[in-house]
Amino acid sequence: LICFVALLLLRCLQLRTNQRFSAGQLVESLSRASGSLIEENLYVFDYYNDVLEKVGKAVGLDFAMKYRHAKDIRQLVAQVKK
Repeated sequence: LICFVALLLLRCLQLRTNQRFSAGQLVESLSRASGSLIEENLYVFDYYNDVLEKVGKAVGLDFAMKYRHAKDIRQLVAQVKK
């Protein structure tokens, strides 16, 4: 069931980005878009590419922000849960 949901979400992202990117490109970029704690409550996101730019525009997230506070990340997660 988890694999089915993951595949479904991946296909939805492909549709929202007008199928500009392969499944492999989406998975690679999203897996590399992670944050590292650099000091208390401050994270750095050091990977950004064209795929993340288009996905961000499609889903309303700004992947271009290099630094984020923990409270901002929690707010983004809360918005996604709605």
